[in-house]
Amino acid sequence: MKTITRFPAVDNGAIYPDILKFIVENEFTLDINKQMKMLDLQKIIPSDKFNKIADCVLNIKKNFPSSSRKFITEDKDFDGKLVDYIPTPEFKEKWKLAEKEWVYTIMYDGRVVKIGMTSSGMSSRYTSYGAGTKKAMKKGSCATTNFVVSQCNYLALLKGMKVEIFAYEIPSTTTKQIIFGRQEEVLNKVAHHYEYVLINLYKNHMNGCIPFLCGQEG
Repeated sequence: MKTITRFPAVDNGAIYPDILKFIVENEFTLDINKQMKMLDLQKIIPSDKFNKIADCVLNIKKNFPSSSRKFITEDKDFDGKLVDYIPTPEFKEKWKLAEKEWVYTIMYDGRVVKIGMTSSGMSSRYTSYGAGTKKAMKKGSCATTNFVVSQCNYLALLKGMKVEIFAYEIPSTTTKQIIFGRQEEVLNKVAHHYEYVLINLYKNHMNGCIPFLCGQEG
């Protein structure tokens, strides 16, 4: 697959050596076409619908015409933000909700490469992914998960793949707890278990394999 070459290349291991588990010489280390299709994952859980809630796009002026942010340059040493996320119109407001729990998938051309979760809203989680830059890694201020996901999403886009976010909105439930002698309604945090169950459903239908990017937590 032809790769866009006018933009900076992905890390070759010079910044984060473990990136070589995922990318070597501008190629993924695993055949994306061997990952499960989102349509097939949905068939395993037909009563719980995943919706497309965002697209991952290159951080260029065309995608954010009214923004004054710093965009990708053709300078090979550019070390800023490479990708960003645009919520779909129907999920734009829910994307911003900070207290909402979700379990989500990242897909390349309809294939699931990542299953993750958030207990603090989609905007917060994907802002963290977007902060996974070379500049932040060189400073030591970046989570390696965020760097790997950002680099892989960037490479997928350079290769012309469609990078989409599908998610399941976890129903909010509460439990009554006695706290310092007072009965309180406490919001249950269950996203971790949703993620665990979904990864294992994927694994059971893929002969023990998990999604490509699930070697990174979060």
